[in-house]
Amino acid sequence: MVVSFADLCYTYSMIELVDIQKTLLRQKALLKRLENAAEKGPEGQLRYRRYPNGTAVPYLIGGSRKARFRKRLDPEDKVALKVLQDKTLALQAIPLLKDHITMLEAAQGYEDFNLYSLCRFLGSEFLESADGFLGRVNNRVPNPAFDNMKDRQNPYPFDPYRKVVTDLGEFRSKSESLDAEFIVDAGCRFKYEPALPLGSKTIYPDFAADRVWRMDVGYIEHLGLIDKPDYREKKLQDIRDMADHGIYPGIHLLIISESRKDGFDAAMAKRLIRAFCMP
Repeated sequence: MVVSFADLCYTYSMIELVDIQKTLLRQKALLKRLENAAEKGPEGQLRYRRYPNGTAVPYLIGGSRKARFRKRLDPEDKVALKVLQDKTLALQAIPLLKDHITMLEAAQGYEDFNLYSLCRFLGSEFLESADGFLGRVNNRVPNPAFDNMKDRQNPYPFDPYRKVVTDLGEFRSKSESLDAEFIVDAGCRFKYEPALPLGSKTIYPDFAADRVWRMDVGYIEHLGLIDKPDYREKKLQDIRDMADHGIYPGIHLLIISESRKDGFDAAMAKRLIRAFCMP
């Protein structure tokens, strides 16, 4: 079957429409949470007076221009401050978010509304409130399946002549260091050579990627010596064992290979990792 350019355009337009609808649902749910927070706490909003020594003193400010009030708050009253932080961030964000939703409904764009940019204006004290509204921790969605794993548990020592050291860590080869860059470029965190128990056997896949959009872990195996029969058979057995435990190639496992004959196709690896790691 030959797919026409018109068919492709229609397919992409439908994908974009679904993206807009999904984003609208998220934004309207966020608006509801913000509106609930805006109704709590005393009248007024939280502001901090900042001093050159780094001290930030909280104040409750409110009222009209003619009858304005300002009250210094106890910085140790964490519960009251949290309620006011939530309320203040909500009151600042609601009109901006409503404008954003209107833009979405007109299908002019579908970027996520960035509460953290508003926190940069209000102050770092409000970051915890933004995390709470978005269900995040430290500006990221927690993924227990990934967070509970440990990094670099493979007991097999590095070859000192092949080891590559980068800003992302130490790797067994240049190709693996490129894989790590591609994972980060795709927006995922990774752990290198973590332990993966498979019943009575434990293997050490090259990478575990934090695929937070699925709330799972994606494994990436870089088969660097695929033209060696004994190496190839060992890796194939590992892949069979992973499949026996519900980790299937193409779904939970990405396999990248290179050989002395064909080398390493970095451009293809980047495309594959991007598709595997991104929603």
